Amino acid sequence: MGLVEPHEVVARILFNPQHIKADGTVRSGLFSPKDIREKGVSLVRSERISPQELKAQAEAIAENYHKPRTAEGVIECKAEQIRDLVDEEGSRLFCLFDDPVVGQNGLPDNPAHATAIASNVLSDADIAQIKTLLTLSFGPLRRFA
Repeated sequence: MGLVEPHEVVARILFNPQHIKADGTVRSGLFSPKDIREKGVSLVRSERISPQELKAQAEAIAENYHKPRTAEGVIECKAEQIRDLVDEEGSRLFCLFDDPVVGQNGLPDNPAHATAIASNVLSDADIAQIKTLLTLSFGPLRRFA
């Protein structure tokens, strides 16, 4: 689909109970250190997929997880908000790029997939701060209909 434009909305799919507390609020640990540091934070380019396709994608991911979970909804922000996160020297903390996924293991293709990954080697203290900055960049939970 090409370059993720600064104005594009990207979404993080949230699952219950992995990302949702018993009281229905979002857990603070929705971005894992391993994802930030190594694998990348999995996102979806919201404007490149219909709400029905996004929900179906999320439900398929939930069904294929090794523990029971349900797809709850998404949190969203503009791509530029992720790219605007910088360290003390003004260097970007994340690279955000188009990363289409070819379906496998019972999952459908996801041509609207994107990944945000740390642009530099990060300490554990850096990761803790970045998790907070990422969480603050995204809006409130928008539940699936």
